[in-house]
Amino acid sequence: MGNYWSTYVLVDAPPLISFSKIGKFDLLEILALPLACTDFVRAEVRRSREPLENLFAVQRLKEIALIDPAQLLEVEQLYGEGLGRGEASSIVLARHKGYSLILDAKRARKKAEARSVLLHSTAEIVIQNIRAGMLTMTEADTFIAQWQLLGEFPLSYKSFTELLS
Repeated sequence: MGNYWSTYVLVDAPPLISFSKIGKFDLLEILALPLACTDFVRAEVRRSREPLENLFAVQRLKEIALIDPAQLLEVEQLYGEGLGRGEASSIVLARHKGYSLILDAKRARKKAEARSVLLHSTAEIVIQNIRAGMLTMTEADTFIAQWQLLGEFPLSYKSFTELLS
C-alpha cells in the first residue's frame, strides 16, 4: 500500500472547531499540505459535527486511525499525564510519521515540543494569512470576537496587531 500523501499537517480538535465554526477552514490551506486528524480527534469533535463531516466528504480533511499497539500505548501514557486523547493521539502520530501539528493547548504543546514535533497554532495560521495578503487585519480581528462569542478560542490579546510586532 504505502503512504496516501507524502506528508500531512495534523489538526487537533480546538483549532479544527475554531476554524470550522467561523467558516474559515480554508485559512489552513496557507500551509500548502494535505490536512488530517486522528480518529480520536474526529470522535472528540461533536459540537461542529456537520461542518466537520462536510470537510471529510469533500476530502479537505482526512482521518488517520491509530492502530499500532505501541502508539496506542503512548497515547494512553500521555492521557495519564493529563492530556486529552485527541491531543495525545495527534502528538504521537505527528512524532512517529514526521507530520507537523496545529495545536493550541500549552500543556500539550510542551509535550509535543519535548518530542520534537513541528508545531503551528491557530494564531500563527491567521498571522501567516495576514502576511500573505489573504486577510486584512480588520478581518482577522473579527475572528477574535467571533471565537470569544463562541467560547472556542480564549485570547489574551484584543488584536492580531499585538502578535505581528
